[in-house]
Amino acid sequence: MDFFARQETARQHTMKLVLLFVGAVVAVIVAVDVVVTLGAWWLDAGPIPLDAHLGLAGFLLLAMFIFAVRRLVKLRGGGDAIAKMVKARAVKRNTADLDERRLLNVVDEMAIASGVAAPSVYVMDAEEGINAFAAGYSPNQAVIVVTKGTLTKLNRDEMQGVIGHEFSHILNGDMRLNVRLIGILAGIVVVGEAGLVIIKLAAEANDTGAIPIALWGALVAAVGYIGVFFGRMIKAAVSRQREFLADASSVQFTRNPDGLVSALEKIGQEGKPLASAQAGEMSHMYFSQAIQPKLFSDLFATHPPIDQRIASIRGQPMPAAPKTAGGIVDAVLAMVGKSTPDHVDQATETLAALPASLKKMLETPEGARKVIYGYLFAGDEATRLVQVRALVDAGDDLAAGAMQDVTRLLRELGPEMRLPILTLAVPALKQMEQPARTTFLRAVDALIEADNQVTLDEFTLRTILQRQLAAGTGKIERVKFRDIASVRADLDVVLAALASAASPQEQAKFDAKAVGPALDRLRVLAPLAKPKVIEECVKVALADGKINVAEMEMLRAIGMAIDCPLPPAIGASSPADTASIPTPQPETV
Repeated sequence: MDFFARQETARQHTMKLVLLFVGAVVAVIVAVDVVVTLGAWWLDAGPIPLDAHLGLAGFLLLAMFIFAVRRLVKLRGGGDAIAKMVKARAVKRNTADLDERRLLNVVDEMAIASGVAAPSVYVMDAEEGINAFAAGYSPNQAVIVVTKGTLTKLNRDEMQGVIGHEFSHILNGDMRLNVRLIGILAGIVVVGEAGLVIIKLAAEANDTGAIPIALWGALVAAVGYIGVFFGRMIKAAVSRQREFLADASSVQFTRNPDGLVSALEKIGQEGKPLASAQAGEMSHMYFSQAIQPKLFSDLFATHPPIDQRIASIRGQPMPAAPKTAGGIVDAVLAMVGKSTPDHVDQATETLAALPASLKKMLETPEGARKVIYGYLFAGDEATRLVQVRALVDAGDDLAAGAMQDVTRLLRELGPEMRLPILTLAVPALKQMEQPARTTFLRAVDALIEADNQVTLDEFTLRTILQRQLAAGTGKIERVKFRDIASVRADLDVVLAALASAASPQEQAKFDAKAVGPALDRLRVLAPLAKPKVIEECVKVALADGKINVAEMEMLRAIGMAIDCPLPPAIGASSPADTASIPTPQPETV
């Protein structure tokens, strides 16, 4: 199953969740109605009118709906909102803690290898057990949260296995499903929680007259447990099989099953559940079992037993380089949302090749902004002076001083390093509050438009930054278009822009005005229709028989903009080996 099919499957699973939710709601309403009817009979209150039955059902339905929506609204901020909900601490890019720097390095490797923006990283300092989860609404708006135990008890190979597992959830569309599941379950369990509240209020009354109220609350809570039962059933049904897939993907990422197995063995030996108050409602999101169900543990477990996961990993052959018989276009399609050990190795080499001074700059928002500005500053003095004034007018005079050293360093590194550097800059830029991000994006626009034209390189950079930092980009987006015909005009605009990347002469004709809105519409195209977008883009890029750096960057920017991440280029070992994206041809900056 390829990236597009997995995304569509995740979307269909959401519909199944809705149906299961409806079934659970009906069961809870019927159970509560039966309890009320029996209570009326016991009190000899006579038959309950039909209007009362319908009113009770309507009230319960409304309450469940409100609580589900209320929870989803709280989580509308995406991965960052979920990380804050579990009281996780954001790891600063310039942290001096060696364990945290190792974690960031592993995450950066995986991000560069898979072609997504490096996720923000959080640590749950109060959790000594080994666990982790990924959260967000799209691959390029994800966060990764690990416990303190994961940070301090795992070696690098083990941590790489765990992070590779979480990247599988990022790329497979699992995160959006997990967030929706939290909201749905909040609605289902509201009756049980109401019963517990009644019991608490009766106990606080400290009056024997409140005993019947407490008993009634206990009965309501017992009935509400039907919702809890259904909720745990739904989580278990959704979660288990995906964990096997994520384990397999992690092995493919790292080419090191022993690291993941060792991490699972440590978890099996320790067996420590999470102490977080949200562990129950989020148990389906974690790397391993977050809570231990007291009843029906096999039925309600959100994860397969550790022994089964280890046996499944041990039984997998070492992943070989995939072969694609359909040519370069099919090869690129096969690589969307997927990376190989070769991509991870290349990411490691890329990180090692970056100068220490540049890495230091990418650790802070100020340094990351300066690097971005360095890519945008013009080569001639007259245009630079205009850009500096435009930068100050936009509200950011950070780069008003000398930028020559930064610009020279970036040009020496070459165009092939532009996207990896941008990938590493994003997490530091995300540490800024939204008003500061908006000011930064306004400054980027000012630099780009200072010479009254937008080059292809500038458009690529701005597209990626807008997708990562603009207000509202972390929120959920629904599918609006089902087929290519609905967005044909938008695709033609993007193809025309991509065609201009073929040569410097063609790039001079590039018109960026319509491309941004076109990409926004293509992003909300149905997953199974997006392969056609990538296919036509690759065909345009290959019109001259090769893909240069500008075309490769444009392809990857398009993929990022429409949530179809493309990994970096890897040189094929032979003419027949077309599984990896073709290596771009050199081009001057």
